[in-house]
Amino acid sequence: MVFPLVLEEVKEEDKEVVREMIEEHSLGQYQFKVIEKTEVDDETWDAKFMVLKEVLEHHMEEEEKEFITLAKKVIPKEKREELLEEFESVLEKKKKEKEKQLK
Repeated sequence: MVFPLVLEEVKEEDKEVVREMIEEHSLGQYQFKVIEKTEVDDETWDAKFMVLKEVLEHHMEEEEKEFITLAKKVIPKEKREELLEEFESVLEKKKKEKEKQLK
């Protein structure tokens, strides 16, 4: 939701940072799907989990250091608030879907 919007609005010299964020985000999503398909007692589960942890930690660190600053510069406050509401709504929906799956 946010990455493409920021990519479209930032200066050319900042686009590479945003592209890296998009790729890291995709990598994290991919690794999460890999873990979901792996049985917890599988001998590779711990290694896969550690890779996901490292990818997410790095991604969040980069978001805090660079991406959020860029986003605040190019997305008006009202739009950021709107995006936050959308994100929270999607998060709540996914949470409810997961709860249904666990029942």
